[in-house]
Amino acid sequence: MCRKIISCFWLLCILCAVSGYAQAETVYTCNAMADTTLRSADNETNFGTDVDVLVAGDDSGADISRGVFRFNIPSFVTAGQVQEAVLHLKGQSGDDVAVNIHPVTGYWYEKDLFEPDMTQLIWGATWSSPGGDFDATESQAVIIADGWNAIDITTLFADNLDTIQKYGILMKLQDEAVDQSSSIYSRDNSDFNPYIELTVDLGLKEGEHLCPVIHDVYIDSGREYNLNFKTRILVSWHPSYGTSRGLWRFDIPSGISASAIDNATMYISGSEHVSGGETLNVELFALNEPFAEEKDTWTSLNGGDYDTEDNASDTLPNTGGMNWYKEIDVTGLLSSKLDKVRDYGLLMKSSAEEVSKLHQNIASRESADATDRAAYLLIQCDTSTSSSSTTTTSVVPTTTSSTSGGNNGGGPDPTTTTAPATTTTTLPASTSTTTTIPPTTTTSSIAPPPEEPTTTTTVHQGPCPVELLVKQADAGTAGLFRRFRDQRLNTTGLGLSLCYVYYAHAGEMVRILTGKPDLGARVGELLQEVIPAFRRGLEQGAPIIVTKKQVRAGAGIMEEMQRSASPELYRGIETLIRLLVERDALKQFGVEIAAPKQRNNARLIQ
Repeated sequence: MCRKIISCFWLLCILCAVSGYAQAETVYTCNAMADTTLRSADNETNFGTDVDVLVAGDDSGADISRGVFRFNIPSFVTAGQVQEAVLHLKGQSGDDVAVNIHPVTGYWYEKDLFEPDMTQLIWGATWSSPGGDFDATESQAVIIADGWNAIDITTLFADNLDTIQKYGILMKLQDEAVDQSSSIYSRDNSDFNPYIELTVDLGLKEGEHLCPVIHDVYIDSGREYNLNFKTRILVSWHPSYGTSRGLWRFDIPSGISASAIDNATMYISGSEHVSGGETLNVELFALNEPFAEEKDTWTSLNGGDYDTEDNASDTLPNTGGMNWYKEIDVTGLLSSKLDKVRDYGLLMKSSAEEVSKLHQNIASRESADATDRAAYLLIQCDTSTSSSSTTTTSVVPTTTSSTSGGNNGGGPDPTTTTAPATTTTTLPASTSTTTTIPPTTTTSSIAPPPEEPTTTTTVHQGPCPVELLVKQADAGTAGLFRRFRDQRLNTTGLGLSLCYVYYAHAGEMVRILTGKPDLGARVGELLQEVIPAFRRGLEQGAPIIVTKKQVRAGAGIMEEMQRSASPELYRGIETLIRLLVERDALKQFGVEIAAPKQRNNARLIQ
């Protein structure tokens, strides 16, 4: 039987196995990680360090200004998960002006850079067209007023997520031939940092947390300048060029306790922006002090001060190219060093420093290549020991830097340290009002956000889809599929990977099934058929036997689901099928297809 058909069926089984997970609504505060002004009348000046971004017109056409912003949007978010996206900006010393917001379509660097092959961002440089590369066919018309503005950009954001995630947005006057201007506080004014308040449905189980990276950089003993503009995290050792180590800090909710952690996985990918690396054994350690990603170097951190008491280790692959993904088990490290990891971050180094001339390139959050994903953590907690219904944690960038490093890794405490950047706080219950006036959106002034914006995760315990789809299902029915998840899927690397890809699209998949009664009924009938095989196999520790007819029915359901899916979900299903086909999943999950019945064609001898 076609392996792809079999894989489609098992994708459906995975949907059922994880369908008991609670639906969760997560709010991420996505701070600006780059913003600047493009000014036509001053094409030799980079404005990346200014405390404001200017949007202005000119009746002579000689002095036009546009603003560009890029935000730290979690790499795992897909368009189908977006519930709401609200852009927060503070206008100052300008007019109430009508502007258009467009997705940027090309990569850009915010500030002057140290390396000679990197071009500073100005009106005419870096871009294929002067004034910035943007999609003129996609825009949202809004009014920018003095004071705080809360602008609902959900539709623009969801429709252009991949582009905005990688390149950001451009803001320009609707009519650039008029003498009007609006000055917006930039991220260099730490009190009024622009940010997007992003609400998503990740389909997480209660007690599970997806933690995006909020700072990353690598430090290199052979380069005496900051490398935060790089699209990669380099981990290496070379006898002539020096040693490189990677640093990450994640948005780990303050409500998580070390004792409640059941499992923690760090997800990373290769960087397409550079040539491929080699198979590399690496070690991860908790840092003893914070790092400033835009300031620190190898010298300022003395190679990185890290805690040598515990570590995690794994091997980064050599796939012959840059397209690789890796999951690293960091459960033990986070369980023993959670406070340090949450407050200061992680350091990755080659296990063979001073021994083997090897390197590998990991995608950073500055990377804009199609298949690159910035690092993130998936933390699974025991909810009986740690309440995770609502948690808040700071995601504001650390702006301070220690004055001395850590004795080239490990060693004594530095003489001067910076206080942890994480502070628990709560966003006001209501901070904005918005009035829509076609064709523009007018936003009223709102109270400023807290000094340190927060990420809030709220878990909503909804009905289990299995119980909705299977007639006369009881708690034991849903529990049966959860046992399959726990006993067969979660015991293999492939199973964990498949479950995670499902998490990324769970909300949309469930909405498709429950929104199409006929399709939902077909799923329910199929599940009812396979329940005896699942129960018998799990209770007896034996293979789960299914028929070819059941496999074909499951494949047909998944194909119909793909036809109703968003582009992101469609690609996600294709990814699942590819993984299942490539790795012979049936054997890993203890599943067999019933052998065809033998027909006796022998003639009866008289």
